Amino acid sequence: MDLAELIIVEMRAVDDWVSIADALKVMGTSSFDADRDEVRRVLDCVDTSDRLRLGRVTGRFEEIPKPLPITALLESIFDEDDPGDRTGAMMGLFIDQVRSADEQAKEAAARQGRTPHGGVLLPPGWTVLDDQQLLWELFTEAFGFRPGGREPTRPVIVEPAPSITVDLTVPDDRVGVWRSRVDAVNAEALRCFVAEFAEDPMWVVLVRQDFCYRLDAAVHAATRHPDWRVSAYPKGDYSIFLREDFSDGIVGQPWEQSLCVFGERLVGSLGRTLATWLPVIRIDGRPVGSV
Repeated sequence: MDLAELIIVEMRAVDDWVSIADALKVMGTSSFDADRDEVRRVLDCVDTSDRLRLGRVTGRFEEIPKPLPITALLESIFDEDDPGDRTGAMMGLFIDQVRSADEQAKEAAARQGRTPHGGVLLPPGWTVLDDQQLLWELFTEAFGFRPGGREPTRPVIVEPAPSITVDLTVPDDRVGVWRSRVDAVNAEALRCFVAEFAEDPMWVVLVRQDFCYRLDAAVHAATRHPDWRVSAYPKGDYSIFLREDFSDGIVGQPWEQSLCVFGERLVGSLGRTLATWLPVIRIDGRPVGSV
């Protein structure tokens, strides 16, 4: 199976675009360790394939026309000295599959009943937030959100008490382990979102490089083969799921490869179950061993 096919298989597995960093993982390497030739191989693959396209996401997918400016793209990535900043640059470049009219029609038919928004059919239970900027400002003020890659191992928020942060690190050559872990974390998060908050299963989902959403977890859970518009497991971007009052939630950090669960109810459910099989690295924001 060639690289283009591997990338398409990965897109189908996550049902979403994949970043350059994700494509490198499919190749068995890490964006932190990848050299210029390895990134060039991904860009060349997209450039020469009639099934793939490259772009950036600013609300929606914005395609970079072919032939791709590969030299300029490489310079924009490798001008960054810090591996975390290079990874951030790679995470900002997304690969999408070029679909024929027949394929698009089949997908639309398969997704009947989803909410349309901006040309995108949303899964059941997902709606786009109207007050996105305000919620981002409130979240940043409340949690000291500090995105960036210069310190990839530092917490991205001031982790509150109670909270528990687990390590999601998977060796680069264990793609099967990574995929099964994504499914397991998503499934357990959804179970707790619904079971622990049955009286009001609504969640705010903040996304830096896309629309932000409101999730009705009960509707999502009741859907056959539920489609995560945004994964609870961080894949190429931060995963931020919050109660409306910020009392409970999760914040996933892709660079540190960690997931922080906070709030009394969610720590007692999701945090407790994840800690039975994932290493705990911080409790209430303090490294394990110093608590």
